[in-house]
Amino acid sequence: MNEEQNNLTEQTAEEVVPKLIKPNFPPVTEEYEPLADAVGAEAKQSRKIKLLIILMIIAALLGVYLLLAGKLSFYERTLRHLNFDYREGELTTESNDSDTSYAEQIAQQFDGKQISYHAVEYTMNADYSLAPSVSEYNVIISPDGGESTKRTGFAKRMLTKKEQLLDENGSVKSKSFFQWHDVADLQLPYLDVLFFATDNADVYSTKLDSRFASVIKGNTYQCEIWLVEIRGTQQPVYYTAYRYYAGGKLVGARLLESTSDSMEIYDIKDYSFE
Repeated sequence: MNEEQNNLTEQTAEEVVPKLIKPNFPPVTEEYEPLADAVGAEAKQSRKIKLLIILMIIAALLGVYLLLAGKLSFYERTLRHLNFDYREGELTTESNDSDTSYAEQIAQQFDGKQISYHAVEYTMNADYSLAPSVSEYNVIISPDGGESTKRTGFAKRMLTKKEQLLDENGSVKSKSFFQWHDVADLQLPYLDVLFFATDNADVYSTKLDSRFASVIKGNTYQCEIWLVEIRGTQQPVYYTAYRYYAGGKLVGARLLESTSDSMEIYDIKDYSFE
C-alpha cells in the first residue's frame, strides 16, 4: 500500500469516530426552593396534625371529666350516702292504731322556738325513675324570719348550683354576687311546715290521716300520713306528707303535691330546736 492510500485510511477513521464534547452547564446562581403549591400542602398537613393532637387532648380531658363526674360529682356522692333511701320502695306492715303521734310529740319541743334542719332532697318521677338532680338544704326558721341555703347537683356534672334566701320579717331577699337583693313574691321553702307542723295557722293547715309501720331497705319505720294545705300568695297547694320516724325521731319524708306527678323524697340528716 502506498503513502497516498495510508493518508486516505487515516482521514476516514477520523471522520467515523466523533470527538468527545463535555456538556456546558450554566452556573448555579440561586438556591433551590420548593414550588408554591408544595409549600401550601406541607403547611396544611402540619395544621391537620396539630388539629388532630388538640382533638385527642380534648377527648382525653372529656373522658376524665365524665369519669370523675360519674363517681365524684355532688349528685353521685349524695346518693351514695343516703340514710333514708327510698329508691327501692317500701313494704308496709300492720297498721298503727296507737294513740301516740310522733309528730305531735316533736311539735311540743319547738313551740315558739327556732328550728334548724339539714336535709337532702331527691325526686322520683311518676314511672318511679330517679330525676337527674339532688338538692341539699340547710335551713333556719325563727319567729321573725329565717334563712335557707340550697345546693343542687346534677347527674354527670361536677358543677353545682347554689341558692341563698334570707327572710327578714316577711321581706325575702336572694343572694347573688355576694350581695342581697329584694325579690318580689319570693318565699322560703315550707319544708318546716311539711316536716313538723301539726296545727293550723294563717298560711297553712294540717290534719293527721293515718299511721302504719314500714320497712325500707331492711329498716323499720313508723309512718304518719299528714294532709297539709299551704295557702301562699297564689292558689292553695295540697300535700300528702308521709313522715317516717325511727326511735321517735323524724328521719325521712315523702311529699306528694296536688299539682305534680312526681314524688319528693327527703333524707332528713338532722334537726334541732333552740
